[in-house]
Amino acid sequence: MPITEDILKHPIIGPAYWRAFEEGYKAGYEEGYKEGELAMLRRLLTKRFGPIPAWLEERLMHSSTSDLEEFCDEFLDAQNLEDLKK
Repeated sequence: MPITEDILKHPIIGPAYWRAFEEGYKAGYEEGYKEGELAMLRRLLTKRFGPIPAWLEERLMHSSTSDLEEFCDEFLDAQNLEDLKK
């Protein structure tokens, strides 16, 4: 016997499913955005200053998206890697 009930229209399961879907989508989007920003920043740093030292890589890995955006501003004003050690 085929299932003819649409789970998304169920009064209890449907909203819970969509809530979980939206939360997962938002988390995935934010993670992807951060990874893209981090990749671009690494590329720019490497192009301008050479290999990224361990202390800077550690700082980048533990930065939030907003921290990375601020770091991009610092990068533009930096004359060398030591200027980024705030």
